[in-house]
Amino acid sequence: MSFKQLEVVATAAWATRFSGEDSIAGRAAYVHKLKPHIGLDRAERALRYLDAMVREAREQSDARGLNGASGQDAIRSEPPTPARSHVASVIVARAGLFQRRLYFRAPVELDIRRTLAEAEHLMHEANAGGTGMAGIVAVIDAYLASCGCERVAP
Repeated sequence: MSFKQLEVVATAAWATRFSGEDSIAGRAAYVHKLKPHIGLDRAERALRYLDAMVREAREQSDARGLNGASGQDAIRSEPPTPARSHVASVIVARAGLFQRRLYFRAPVELDIRRTLAEAEHLMHEANAGGTGMAGIVAVIDAYLASCGCERVAP
């Protein structure tokens, strides 16, 4: 997935969580309102992709006997905390300057070094593309969530 595609999917996840809309059209309109350069058709495709990804994750967690909501409600609800996990952090920088540190809980089986290297790579792509701080954080959040990580307070 390219950075531009990840930006749309991350914004779609944000819209699903915070827009209060249940329909794809309503959430797509919210994505377009947040980022006018993302057309309604791209937003709808990203929302369908996101909903399918959440459904697949939910089916896998149900198969493992984990508790949770289904569909887009899974994005709005708190993710299940793994029984065994560790906390790590990512330093988010914009234009080479330290901005903030994101803490997250990761499953023990996750390769943290590879995950952090990929997050750093995405941050550099976002910086090169001129993305603002909120966009960079959204991209990193979406990537970490796709790896099964959960943001935690410092």
